[in-house]
Amino acid sequence: MEDDTVLPNEQQRAWFNDVMYRAFLEMRLLGYAGKAAQCADLADAFHNIPYLMQNPVCWSWSERRRDLENYCRKYEGTRPINYNYAKYLDRIAAGNNPIESLIK
Repeated sequence: MEDDTVLPNEQQRAWFNDVMYRAFLEMRLLGYAGKAAQCADLADAFHNIPYLMQNPVCWSWSERRRDLENYCRKYEGTRPINYNYAKYLDRIAAGNNPIESLIK
């Protein structure tokens, strides 16, 4: 993405909703498994996205990617669902549906 601070457009926001839906599924599984700290880390990686993607002063694609990548790296190999949230953000930023990569 050329400008790191360009807000997500309507389609990109819809794709973020799909990805956040999957993050909530993972959080639920983590909660059932008694992994409160990991669940909190995942929530921490995502909780600002709905607010920030509508705030032109605070949005940064690279900062959101960093948050998601840090979560994925920290819990690599220990997650109930192995969604690569940073990769999905990259697809969204490029104007591609991130969920198509889950189906293929």
